[in-house]
Amino acid sequence: MPANESQREVEAVGWLARLPFLGADELSLLLEVTRPQATKLLGNLKRRGWVEHVETSSPELEPDPLHALTAGCLPVMARRLGLTEGDLSMSFPVGRREVLERLTRLEMAVGLNRFAAELIVGARDDVEVELEDMRSLPWRRRGAQAWWPPDMEGFGCLRWGPWHAPFFVAWDRAGAPPFHRRRRVAAWYTFRDTHHPWGRDDIPPILVVCPGEAEAEQWARALLAARREVAPLPVFLTDVASALREGPLGPVWRRPDGSVRAHLCERLVWRPAIPEEANVLRAANPAAELELLPENEQPLREWATQAVAPPEERSRVPTNVERLAALSVITSPTEKRMLEWLGHHPLLSADDLAVILRVSRELAQRLLDNLLRYGLVDSSDRRLEGEASAPQRYFLTHVGLRLLAARDGVPPRRYARHGVVAAAMPGKQGGGRLQTLLRQLDHTVGVNRFFVSLIAAGAKGGPRLVRWLSASEAAQRFTCGDVPHWLRPDGAGDVHWQGKVRRFYLEWDRGTTRWPEMVDKCRLYAAYYANLARTGVENGPDVLMVTTSPVRENIIWRTLTTAFVEANASPGHILTSVDPLVARMGPMAGVWRLAGSLARVCWKDTA
Repeated sequence: MPANESQREVEAVGWLARLPFLGADELSLLLEVTRPQATKLLGNLKRRGWVEHVETSSPELEPDPLHALTAGCLPVMARRLGLTEGDLSMSFPVGRREVLERLTRLEMAVGLNRFAAELIVGARDDVEVELEDMRSLPWRRRGAQAWWPPDMEGFGCLRWGPWHAPFFVAWDRAGAPPFHRRRRVAAWYTFRDTHHPWGRDDIPPILVVCPGEAEAEQWARALLAARREVAPLPVFLTDVASALREGPLGPVWRRPDGSVRAHLCERLVWRPAIPEEANVLRAANPAAELELLPENEQPLREWATQAVAPPEERSRVPTNVERLAALSVITSPTEKRMLEWLGHHPLLSADDLAVILRVSRELAQRLLDNLLRYGLVDSSDRRLEGEASAPQRYFLTHVGLRLLAARDGVPPRRYARHGVVAAAMPGKQGGGRLQTLLRQLDHTVGVNRFFVSLIAAGAKGGPRLVRWLSASEAAQRFTCGDVPHWLRPDGAGDVHWQGKVRRFYLEWDRGTTRWPEMVDKCRLYAAYYANLARTGVENGPDVLMVTTSPVRENIIWRTLTTAFVEANASPGHILTSVDPLVARMGPMAGVWRLAGSLARVCWKDTA
């Protein structure tokens, strides 16, 4: 084998130890080779027993093989580094449990790898700064002996002459609840205030990479709230799109209490040395050629298929980590999308999901049968009034919720209690949300049917629903007269039409709400729109109120009119209709009444 090819294999193994589940594109950037060369290199390493791969199975990722080191190469690698296998697993994310946990968090691992590759390319092009280290951190820490804070995904270090600038990387997920972000911040403060190798009250800057600006604002609020009486943590925020567009070294990093963005080198703290524990480990003889290892590794896909097989076909019971990792590998991207929809909007039928996912009804049912077999979903066959036969309506099981929680890096109990996903849970660990939806099945199905009808109308060329928020996600806090209030609609959505996006709230009235509560709801909306008018907001969201009959609709309008007159507000954003009419003609037809009129109009024509 040519010396340069042998050296590239050694370098590739080093990067795979630092950044598990690299794709050929990222590896080509790291090694400064073409993608075909990287693909060939990975093939050689696989044949020599050093590398295994898994095909991506995520709706968020492009289909591409992702590569990690095999368990069989770890003893050899430990010897090359002069470590025990235990020390190797605590220094690099290469242990079997680390690999399995990353399979459940593949989107997070791939995101960090892309960030690392872009950072390395940027540092390579910089004439002054070089990258000394960049790696993914093991999720298992040594407790009091750990040199990095908990809930941290990566570590890197820049070098400028004799000066070092270390930093940590925290990767955020949109599905993580705000409470989880606050808990992470609290854990970082606790780490800083305990004994660790960085010194008393000292910690390298933490770079938080957020999915978007909304999540960045949540981080900012959590960080500002936590520093009331203590020195603030050195934390800097950016979003994924900015970091990849401008490059991680670029002017994308802002403080929690500011909006000015600066280059990474301006945000870091330069120091003459870093603790020995954080130094990059290097092989004693890096030029030594990789040896040929025995081929005794079971392919990950084959292992996952066996792990989710019926109990009578398995040789042993998989652990919880193994089961989630196997389910993450074996479920298809469309099945994962189904889990997301059912977590946010339980009790959808196969027909509903076929419309939402734009697949045939037969395919939707086949995928749901798979999810039932894996224990990720369950169903209800309760028949509603007026239904000749009840379709199966599906919801997440505890296992399904744990799979989504693992993907977002959140403990499952915290995910259930503080997130917006509803699922069947043992005991009272957040399962109350699903129980409420099941208890109010007529109401739940009515809301679901309304939004599915909007999606179907958009597929035929009408206004397109681009976002559907559940009742938990749609809750809106506002202040009126220095008093905080909460709007709690039954759902919300964003509709795209003629180049504009309109937000709406849905109120679904089954005629069972006690009238004092309906009066309070009308007054709350009047106060909300009065507050918008006072703050200069002209194009507020619309409210679509659907009730049971024209008689009740008239009574609701009289109540709304009184409430808006009392609040000195305009009811121009309120539209009402009745369920039988909306069900027959569709929500985009001429079924809506505006204030002061008995005529029915199309919602899209009211802007």
